[in-house]
Amino acid sequence: MLEFITTLKQRYQIIQSGLVDTSTQWSTFQTCIEQLTLIESFLHKGQLIEQKRAALNIAVIGPTQSGKSTLVNLLLNQQAAGVSPLAGFTVHPQGFALNLNKDVFFDFS
Repeated sequence: MLEFITTLKQRYQIIQSGLVDTSTQWSTFQTCIEQLTLIESFLHKGQLIEQKRAALNIAVIGPTQSGKSTLVNLLLNQQAAGVSPLAGFTVHPQGFALNLNKDVFFDFS
């Protein structure tokens, strides 16, 4: 499934590259590409979890009210980051961890 989503996203990017930036079609393809990128990330995260690989570190940055906290909650599959319709609700950097296994991170051998 991950390979299919990646290929589909690449095809959308190729089609989009032939369109004018200001066209409605370009915006539609951009929205689809962004959604496919999120799906691709979720599928890749699932594979890493199944393989019991080391933790994945992700930085989420963006302007005020762009949905950063909402994205963090989706990635963690829990309400870890506070969200609000008010601008500036989350003003300081935050860190979140999920299902940490100390043996994976603290190998003193």
